Amino acid sequence: MKKNYFKILLMTVVFLTTITVSAQQGPTLYNFTTDAQNWVKGYGAGTVAHDPTGGAANDGALTLDRAGNNNANIRRGQGGVDTFIVLDRAVYNYIKITFKNETAGNSFRIAGQSRAAGTSGPGANFSNIAVSNIAPLSTGYVTTYIDISTIPTGHEVTRLDILFRANAANDPAGSKVIYDEIEFIETLPPGTFSEFIKNPSFDDVVGGISHITGNDTEFNRTLDGTVSKDGSNSFKMTFDKVPVTKPSWNFTNYTHSYATDIVENSTIEVKMWVKTSRTGAKAPFRIAQRTKLTLAGADVKNPAAPVGDDSFPSDVKTTTNTAGEWEELTFAYTAPGNFDAALFWFAVDFDATETDLNMVMNDVVWFDQMSVTISAPATASVHDDILEGVNVYPNPVSGKLNVNTLEGGIITLYNILGAKVLSEIATEKNHTINTSKINSGMYLLKVVSKGKSFTQKLIVN
Repeated sequence: MKKNYFKILLMTVVFLTTITVSAQQGPTLYNFTTDAQNWVKGYGAGTVAHDPTGGAANDGALTLDRAGNNNANIRRGQGGVDTFIVLDRAVYNYIKITFKNETAGNSFRIAGQSRAAGTSGPGANFSNIAVSNIAPLSTGYVTTYIDISTIPTGHEVTRLDILFRANAANDPAGSKVIYDEIEFIETLPPGTFSEFIKNPSFDDVVGGISHITGNDTEFNRTLDGTVSKDGSNSFKMTFDKVPVTKPSWNFTNYTHSYATDIVENSTIEVKMWVKTSRTGAKAPFRIAQRTKLTLAGADVKNPAAPVGDDSFPSDVKTTTNTAGEWEELTFAYTAPGNFDAALFWFAVDFDATETDLNMVMNDVVWFDQMSVTISAPATASVHDDILEGVNVYPNPVSGKLNVNTLEGGIITLYNILGAKVLSEIATEKNHTINTSKINSGMYLLKVVSKGKSFTQKLIVN
């Protein structure tokens, strides 16, 4: 009897010990109020330290002095007290970072290692995640959201590196990135985006305009808390540096992705409220708006337009007043091809011949309440939508799949859950797809060309 009790007691001790040493999710919010919360320097010549009086509320921050290394980083995981996993990708999809950038750096890079849930060891390196166009030399704290969905779902991140990079010379000693908060979140907060525009009403004071960059050698970009169409803030451009010599573009760093491709000839309609105060100008001014479209990472441009960024779909509108009155401008154009991701750009335009339309010293422009809608193209009938003359073989397939079309097109493969597996552009009638790296099973193959589509079930062995 005593042996049985001893055996049960021993099993209980072993069970509890197993629970104690098994990996557990670490903190999901780091506010650095008391210490560095086990964030350390990963590599490089930078210095990581805790500042007890730093941060937006002076209640603590983590600092990264990047002197001598434009790839200096902070690291969490693998070592010391980090016996738990740093981040569970089965739950968390974004990293929210509130920071101030006193350096010339302009991009984050997320790197590290992950392992399949339930396994042991440090894991393997996952693909780097880059977020660029961070405003350098900022005077206040901003917030950015980093999408980490490319890290395999269900993996446990055992080491997380947050690198701060520069496309410029190394910063002098004392140049710091100051992290006020780092938080792992499941979803983006409501109202953060309007279609593919980040902070469209500019009322997220913390996020502000950190997502907007561009060449500002001729003007200043600020968040204005004294002027707005609706809400509490607006985006303000003040031309107080030098006379304007080119369009004053504002580029956003947020790419909005779609699970299902948006088809060619879909209408993109953009609305924004604009207000101006002009000194010495003879006419209202022009606003340009452009959307950078991509499909499977490749640019989708208008072949009839000029080369470069000008070949992305765009529109230009002229304001009706110069007296500081709000007015709504509407931009509309069609997508020149299928796309699965979009970037939003806008500018105060420039014209070398109609100089009265151009901005002059001390002119001010405010933007507020931006929105986007996308409408699918109208079709005459069901039969008009069918793409004829497509031949797909062999089916079932092992290795090379031949897709013959009359005029090429966009070829996309979906699994039975509707998730896109691959997408390729066929520029010729005869196109070959390598299926050797695709898991065996049933798929749906779709070919789209000139507004028409063809679908067929496909079995991959």
